[in-house]
Amino acid sequence: MKNYMIVMLLCVLCLCGCSPYYRITDPATDHVYYARDVKNLSGGAVKLEDERSGKIVTLQNSEVEKIAEEAYNQGVYAK
Repeated sequence: MKNYMIVMLLCVLCLCGCSPYYRITDPATDHVYYARDVKNLSGGAVKLEDERSGKIVTLQNSEVEKIAEEAYNQGVYAK
């Protein structure tokens, strides 16, 4: 039973630690957004919640890049 609990704990930790981080750039304005989830809409648009402002943003034209957690934290919490 103890081994089962250890395996389950490791599985949960692995799943929680593998969340994607995204840097989304609007090429028209060079504005950068950071998000944990990006939804693809019809026509190539994307919808996201900007972690800096907390606002829901829809971009028709964007560059979406998957980044490491460290780069994400630096971007979100940069002053």
